[in-house]
Amino acid sequence: MIDSLPEGRYAVATSGAKTYAYGCMTRVGIIPPPVTITADDKRLKAGKPAPDPFLLAAKCLGYDASKCVVFEDSPSGIRAVA
Repeated sequence: MIDSLPEGRYAVATSGAKTYAYGCMTRVGIIPPPVTITADDKRLKAGKPAPDPFLLAAKCLGYDASKCVVFEDSPSGIRAVA
């Protein structure tokens, strides 16, 4: 599914640290997108379940967060977008 997304039109926002997140994506053949927000991103005031990672990702992409779609796999991530 990720291959069907146009480059530059999606981001990753994760609760993992940058080295862990990039390692996981690389191991499964996913090239980390230019906008990858990780738990150790200095621009974040709060991580999940706060919405900050998603809001920052939307801002970096140049989109209104209310127009974005989020795919999540954790309860704290789901709370962050609720």
